[in-house]
Amino acid sequence: MTDGDNAFNTRDFETDEAIHAEMVAFITGLAEPNYGSEAHAATMRRFLLSFPDMHVETRTRFSSGAATGSRS
Repeated sequence: MTDGDNAFNTRDFETDEAIHAEMVAFITGLAEPNYGSEAHAATMRRFLLSFPDMHVETRTRFSSGAATGSRS
């Protein structure tokens, strides 16, 4: 995630698309999920037209329950 976020934030779309090649993104406000890098890139470019200063942030949290998938 961090590599993809960094690529997006620096607008390195070639790297961002390569990282997201096999992803499925469920994005709030879209009726259908994005499948693969082309759909993801198109959505991100549309977002940037409206919000040119948009960026993403990776926050990694670990807890004692991380191995079981629980959150604290």
